[in-house]
Amino acid sequence: MLTLIIGRRRQGKTTLAYSLSLRSPTRVIFDPRGQFRTTDDILPNGDGLLELLDDRSEIIIQPREYVRSSFTEICRAFADWIEENPQEQAVLLADEVLFIDTPNTDYPSLDRIIRFGNPERVNVIMTAHRPGDISTDIRAIADYWCIFKTTQEHDLKVIDQRCGKNVADLVSRLNTKQYIVWSDAEGIYTVKLNSASWYVNIERRSESIPA
Repeated sequence: MLTLIIGRRRQGKTTLAYSLSLRSPTRVIFDPRGQFRTTDDILPNGDGLLELLDDRSEIIIQPREYVRSSFTEICRAFADWIEENPQEQAVLLADEVLFIDTPNTDYPSLDRIIRFGNPERVNVIMTAHRPGDISTDIRAIADYWCIFKTTQEHDLKVIDQRCGKNVADLVSRLNTKQYIVWSDAEGIYTVKLNSASWYVNIERRSESIPA
């Protein structure tokens, strides 16, 4: 299953993405902005990810450089692991996909995951500020769009074309922390107004201060 979460900063898209990811017992989080501190298993790139997936429930990758090549490594390891473990449920969460430039960069292993992974067991969640940050090929096969308040004219046009005028009109009037879920398979939408139902803490733990 492929879920796209779209919204400006401080709307809650990263928090929502993590909340949805918790439905899977195995989670890989690509975190180029270094926002997550929900586990101590944090890697700077994809080295060692395949081995860790056998033992850990959640692994965060926070690349310090070479972001696109790191994402390539992550997708390759994740794709290999789900093929070797077809009965496992797992999710790949890619936060802020602007950094990996999917409209102009090919990721063959990501394509393997999205197109050939078991949609009942394998999930991919992507967050972005704008629809255009995600390639049209990926948008075309997304199962769900979760859209926070959007007002930019071009973005609303893309939403209108994919989800319909009603959805485009509604997302332009949402308040902070509210979003609409568009089910592409069913062609229906649901308005989500209660942020308390999906809020989880993803922030870094405070360092203890010596006495």
